[in-house]
Amino acid sequence: MSDYWSEAAHEALIEIGVSATPAEIEIVAGIMESNHENYGMAHGHDAIPNPLIAEMDRKVAAVEKDAKENITLLQAELDLSKSQTAYWKAQYTDILSNPIRRSDR
Repeated sequence: MSDYWSEAAHEALIEIGVSATPAEIEIVAGIMESNHENYGMAHGHDAIPNPLIAEMDRKVAAVEKDAKENITLLQAELDLSKSQTAYWKAQYTDILSNPIRRSDR
């Protein structure tokens, strides 16, 4: 047990005018510490969702969805660009390998 709870128990007992032995102070401090650990559950803090966290989760999900959509669009553009590049490379290679003769003009 931390000194914090022992000191808090000791100060509380002094405030109400109760004298206690160090062992009794430790017992009271232990009870206070245990009650503090259960405070969130007793008052619903652990069970009730925090609206700020829920809002942030929604915003993060929206940003992730937009990012995935953008990645899909960019991938489609890249694929199109690659296929166009391959097409024009093939055309250029074909032109270089089969030059037009002056007599064909």
